[in-house]
Amino acid sequence: MAHRSDFNPVLLLEGTPGQLNELARRIRLLGAEPLSCETVDEAISHFPLGHHDSVAVVLDCSLATRALKKELARLSLVSDAMGLFFLATGDPPGARVRRKLRQAGVQHALWNPFDDATLRFQLNRAWNQNRDDHKRASQRIPTFLHAQVGASQRTKDGIVYSLSLDGAFIETARASMAGATVELAIRLPECAIETRGRVVFANVPGNLQRPNLPLGMAVRFEELDASTAKQLKSFVKKRIAHLEV
Repeated sequence: MAHRSDFNPVLLLEGTPGQLNELARRIRLLGAEPLSCETVDEAISHFPLGHHDSVAVVLDCSLATRALKKELARLSLVSDAMGLFFLATGDPPGARVRRKLRQAGVQHALWNPFDDATLRFQLNRAWNQNRDDHKRASQRIPTFLHAQVGASQRTKDGIVYSLSLDGAFIETARASMAGATVELAIRLPECAIETRGRVVFANVPGNLQRPNLPLGMAVRFEELDASTAKQLKSFVKKRIAHLEV
């Protein structure tokens, strides 16, 4: 199956035919082409999947049986140089199912309900897991928070696509260029972040440094007071719990 060059493969292990049809539809809307398989043997039959260094493997949590660890190990053996990034999906399960998933090497999740920003974020984590610039000191989370960005005596609105203790990616059609200093105002559920930041890179038409990301800019925080940093850390920690097994 052909995949668009901008996207690495997405394997869907659904167990029951059609169980992940809605997820497949949403992935297509992001521009990627998922490959649905009922069993690991069916998934293995499609390898190799082309010249990619990472593959997202999304599996329904109903597959969390005693044999899952062995089955996923077989899949990893045929993946050659490609890294497999396992994601569990479905309704949030109990401790027993989570334990089986972790034992099988599944660490990340798309627990229902999740929005398209979270879906895109988790797939980007999978596709970029081997990039040196993707290995950050602090964990990032997907969000859909409103942001105001002040630059050159003008204020523009944006959406916070991802957030960490170090900075944020602001989705906006009016991104500032790399190196620019901006004033940020981001409202969290329990507090507001107001800080100065510096644009690390801009993802703009004609210069898409990250084709999988929306248009916008990555901003590194430069002046974050201790109280705000503490509240931001708490917010990030709670959100991460919904992204991991």
